[in-house]
Amino acid sequence: MIIPEGQEALKASAPLEVSKAKDTAMVKKAKELLTKPMGAQELMSLLEQYYVFQKNEHYTSAQLKAIVMKVESDLKPVVEVEEIEMPQVIK
Repeated sequence: MIIPEGQEALKASAPLEVSKAKDTAMVKKAKELLTKPMGAQELMSLLEQYYVFQKNEHYTSAQLKAIVMKVESDLKPVVEVEEIEMPQVIK
């Protein structure tokens, strides 16, 4: 990396860890950001904008994807299947 004269290099940083409490908070925030039907990629983008640009907290795409998958799982409609009796086949 070439750094202009008089400026310092950015310090190397790693993505933040997602604790159980932070995971719960991120899922809650994702549900708040879900104001209309949208795809997983759009929700990931909103999460990234919120955490990276507003909160200055950096997470990997995999971490954000895991949060979105939990939201999808939580909000997935429950489909009840009616049990039916199958006729017996006589040979």
